[in-house]
Amino acid sequence: MQEPEHGKPTSVFNKIRKRFPKRLFHWGVVFLIMAWICSMPIYVSLEFQSKGNHPKSLMLGYGSIGIITDHYSTCTLNRVVLNKPEVLWSNPEFRSHGKYLFRSFFGRTIVDFHSGINLVFPIVGFIWIWLLVGWMRHFKKTHGDECDERPRQLARWAISSLLLVFVFISERGSRRDSVYAECVMKIRNIQQAIRGYQGMENQWTDDLIPWNEIIGAKKFLPVNHKKCRRGGNYRLISHFPEMGVLAAECRDPDHQKKFKHMDTSTW
Repeated sequence: MQEPEHGKPTSVFNKIRKRFPKRLFHWGVVFLIMAWICSMPIYVSLEFQSKGNHPKSLMLGYGSIGIITDHYSTCTLNRVVLNKPEVLWSNPEFRSHGKYLFRSFFGRTIVDFHSGINLVFPIVGFIWIWLLVGWMRHFKKTHGDECDERPRQLARWAISSLLLVFVFISERGSRRDSVYAECVMKIRNIQQAIRGYQGMENQWTDDLIPWNEIIGAKKFLPVNHKKCRRGGNYRLISHFPEMGVLAAECRDPDHQKKFKHMDTSTW
């Protein structure tokens, strides 16, 4: 007679224990989707600065969340700054190129610890991991008496696969953009280096450029500025160019095409 009394609360406890993970899974999906939607149209960052170190920013925007280190400046004081949010459509690149809009939906991935912390991950990636963990027990072979479960399982497989494909496509495009941005920075640095040398040594246009005194160990620029990760070694001209003419040219055709649309008249 006592077994039903002990069995009843145990049964209720088991139901609560079984339903809680399910509710947690559903609320987690809702939270991640809302975070993803809110991160698409904006870019906001909270910058941490400590004296003598490179600033670090906790960023959220364009479908991603992460920590970014500014390698090009050193802090002279301690402070925490919330930078002004940037709106997606305020960037001319997003207005003129639909591919940037697509990539902002699915975010990008950055993993780099060589010169600081650079760790960015797409929120869609978190959604994919959350769904994969929650649906793992459902990804099993169906039996003949479970025909009603087959459409659900196919839908789960389809959603998981599509999210993974979209993240891969977005990441591939973002990586190409990152390589191009690095290429622009290197060519810009080369241009500034030769202008600085030209002014210091009172050189004139069409004078011979002593590249060994500009690029190399303990020179104006390190050796890695001689090449692009995608196009290989730059074509370096032999004489100081006129204003607006580049001293280095990338061999990659895609980078060459993009450079034609850049304004380098003041370089």
